[in-house]
Amino acid sequence: MIAPNLFIERSRQRTQRRSVSTVKFQRPDTADAYAAGDVIGTTAGSVLRFRECGSGGTVTSAKVLIEAVTTGDLALLLFDACPLPAPEDNAALAFDMDMGSSLVGRIPLPGSAKKEMATDVWLYDAGTLRLPFLSSDGALYGVLLTEGEMAPTEAGIVLVRIGIDP
Repeated sequence: MIAPNLFIERSRQRTQRRSVSTVKFQRPDTADAYAAGDVIGTTAGSVLRFRECGSGGTVTSAKVLIEAVTTGDLALLLFDACPLPAPEDNAALAFDMDMGSSLVGRIPLPGSAKKEMATDVWLYDAGTLRLPFLSSDGALYGVLLTEGEMAPTEAGIVLVRIGIDP
């Protein structure tokens, strides 16, 4: 089990030219199953904000560590502006052209490559990426989606980390 800390915790580490931005959040205290296309997030809205990404660069990696009983494929949508309205946890994402205008890309996180790190703790790794972006406010925004059914743990912790080259 991942030890819960703050409701949402953001951190950034810089090593030479690369940086890593992490968003940590706690899911609602429910074990309601997710369907394909549902958002994984919080009850207060589920847009992830990756800080201090710079005015532009390249997303080079994406990893997700999630507490769940069973999981399938996931996807991380990245945006260069905050997509509104903020989607709620366990609801289908209402994607529209306004959202599409700020979409940087979709990062698939296949369930076939996930690894169980501990009981009901799964690591997804997208591998090496080359996803260029520009940002007017120095941040990237994300929405984590299921692409198949998922049985979560109640109040499970989720960590989403992206690697960035300037």
